[in-house]
Amino acid sequence: DVDSTAPQGFTSDYTRVKQIAKNLVANAIKFTDQGAVTVRISVSSDTSGTPGEGYLALAVVDTGIGIDEKDHNLIFESFQQAGRG
Repeated sequence: DVDSTAPQGFTSDYTRVKQIAKNLVANAIKFTDQGAVTVRISVSSDTSGTPGEGYLALAVVDTGIGIDEKDHNLIFESFQQAGRG
């Protein structure tokens, strides 16, 4: 699902953005036995006042098992994985 105002191209660290997107989508698929996985790209407003600058937001939404609230603090820790189910 791509925002109609999203640009055709943008400047970024291509390798890192690609790896992050790939990991998010792969995990969503892996942990979604039933339901759907949706990838959304949207444009957030530019706060710098510079024409042509702004932010793209990538969201991966799924109906998978989710992350238990007690494990939320682990999300950004290296080499962490919550249990399945």
